[in-house]
Amino acid sequence: MKNDMRGTGFSPAPSLIALIVGLSAGIFAHHFDVALLLALERVLAPFGQVWLSALQMTVLPLVITNLVTAVLANSENHIFGRTGIGALTLFVGYLILGAVFALAVGSPIIAQLPVSPETVTSFNALTDSASQAAAKVEAQPDFGGWLVSLIPTNPFEALASGHLLPVLLFTIAFAIAATRIEDGGRQALFGFFKGASETMMVLVNWILRATPIGVLALSLSIGSGVGAEAATALVQYLLLICVHLLAFTGLLYPLTAALGGVGLRFFATGVLPAQIVAIGTRSSLASLPALLEGAQEKLRLNTAVAEISLPRAVTMFKSNRTISSVLKLLFIAHLFAIDLSVGQIAAFLVTIMIVSFSAVGIPLGGGGMKSLPAYLAAGVPIEAYIMFKTVEAIPDIFKTLLNVTADMSVAVILNRWLKQPETIASVSTIQPTSQSPGS
Repeated sequence: MKNDMRGTGFSPAPSLIALIVGLSAGIFAHHFDVALLLALERVLAPFGQVWLSALQMTVLPLVITNLVTAVLANSENHIFGRTGIGALTLFVGYLILGAVFALAVGSPIIAQLPVSPETVTSFNALTDSASQAAAKVEAQPDFGGWLVSLIPTNPFEALASGHLLPVLLFTIAFAIAATRIEDGGRQALFGFFKGASETMMVLVNWILRATPIGVLALSLSIGSGVGAEAATALVQYLLLICVHLLAFTGLLYPLTAALGGVGLRFFATGVLPAQIVAIGTRSSLASLPALLEGAQEKLRLNTAVAEISLPRAVTMFKSNRTISSVLKLLFIAHLFAIDLSVGQIAAFLVTIMIVSFSAVGIPLGGGGMKSLPAYLAAGVPIEAYIMFKTVEAIPDIFKTLLNVTADMSVAVILNRWLKQPETIASVSTIQPTSQSPGS
């Protein structure tokens, strides 16, 4: 779903143009040994690395402040009521189902994609992340050790060493505990973390103003180092993501019919107007009026169920996240010959699910940028992550389509679960506080 980028330093079109120009020039220099372009790549490379380091520096603090702010902001909303808990249960269930789908269907397909040893060597030559990833794999504990490691004895040490999942678990525990203190202290904490989050957003926006230059330098280096294989990898990635997102969207129809007690055509008719808006705008927030109208007038859902579950869904539920993120992780790992352990994949999934419920979006991929530390913790080179994030405009359409369909599916199933709608307190529509990004 599209992130609201007004007032930010990021504009996707210049970055995409920079990617195309840089990659094309790099591929041309690689195959024809153009001295001028190779010299330009050497000049721009340091600027690209500085930009990547500056961006990486801000991500984890922004994730932490956003998580605390989101939990405290939602503490007095209807998320913990009967309808809210039911919706949250379905949200988590759909995310788990998406992860299983990506691992079961996508993993075998990715494993069959041809990547020559020379291509792997060329990609790894662009970054030292290959050796870092190998060291992380060797250091992975067994399941029992991994489980124990989730509780950090020193959260500051875990933060400094880049152990993301323990830091996030501590952050959530801290935020939930803060909802139980007196109102004055809770409001003070909320004001502090909200201010810190907004300050970090200003800093991120400053860095993102240099995105076209950073992407140009990065893509020029990748093109000159790898050649046409870089463009091939991008095309394979786009096809992989789009096909899987469409396939999972199709699975939601029989799933909703079975669990929601409605006909396939009946559900399809009710969700179609919101899907049209989603495809046209790439924004689940923009689809909310059509979702509410379809739920109440076409599908005849209980008004309170629709007014609680759907606004909450478009702000905090991103059903595509565990599919697109897992496929991206597996694809990049395959491209760079990174051996992922079971513990790394499990930690990655838990982290992605946690950050997917943070309502505040970030430019350059929105919530996906908040997921950056999860990829780095798994040994993914930041250069590869940024390269694939730059082409997200096309998959973003299918992500939003899936998210909107899943939002309506949750409302339909929830409506059937709550067999006594008269016991549901009618509430006014909860207004979303931010755009809910798809990637």
